[in-house]
Formats: sequence, C-alpha cells, structure tokens
Amino acid sequence: MVPRRRGDRCGPGHAGALLRQAHRHDGTRFRAQRRRRARSEETAAAGPEAVADEARAAWQRLSARLTGELADRRVAVLHRPGEEMLLDGYLRTRCVELAVHLEDLALSVGVGTPTPGAATALAIDVLVAAARERHGDQAVLHALTRRERDVEGALRVL
Repeated sequence: MVPRRRGDRCGPGHAGALLRQAHRHDGTRFRAQRRRRARSEETAAAGPEAVADEARAAWQRLSARLTGELADRRVAVLHRPGEEMLLDGYLRTRCVELAVHLEDLALSVGVGTPTPGAATALAIDVLVAAARERHGDQAVLHALTRRERDVEGALRVL
C-alpha cells in the first residue's frame, strides 16, 4: 500500500501523490530508461511502418485488456518496488507522459501537437492537482493569475 504523506490532500490515488510517485529519480529509473532507449532504437531501425504497426497492435491489446479491469484495482509501481497505486490513477499518470512526450516528439519533427484533447485535458488536471499539493492553492492561484506574485514557480511540477 502507498503510504499517505503528511500534507497530502487525499490518500493514495490522489493525482499529486501519483505524479510524485511516478517521477522519483533514482539509479533504477535511469538504468530502465537506458534499456528502453536501446529497445526503441532497435524498433526504430525497422522503419516507420513497422513502428506504426507495432503501436497499433499494442493499442489493441491494451484496449482489450483494460475493458475488463476495474478502475480501483491496485497495481505495482514498476520503478518503486513494494509500492502500489490504483490502476485508474496510474493510467492518469500515463496520460501525462503521453501528452508531454507527444508534444516533444511533434516539436522535434516540426508538426502540430497530435495529442488528443481528452488526454491533454486530463494531463492538465493531474499537473494542476500536483501543483496544488506541492505548493498550495494560493501559490497556484498566483501562478495562474499574477505572474509577478508567482514567487514559487508553482506550476512547474515536473
């Protein structure tokens, strides 16, 4: 079970707590990133059509699997041995990753951002919740409305 930290507005499964868990940096995470990069380079070497085919197949497998899953199911956090989070919350953090990295990729190849509107809206909700948890509501209000009062950089959560 994921422990509730002092100051969390909600218990485990709250968007800010989930994002905090998903973005802890330690040596394990960096090793995993290097392995993912090596696999990605191998996949890319097959060409864009093969990559698109693989992505479509993965999407279909995932869609079929998630249809039967309960949103309140607990899942292990791969890069945090022994910790769990709600499947629904975990998927929300994946939407943040999707939105951020699709934008990065689109910018790198000079095309418009292809992120679906629903994923973007969900990512914004998760990130604002993380900002509220990390900096407090007043700081987030200042960041959103008065740049000169945003002394904490309250909207910077990643």
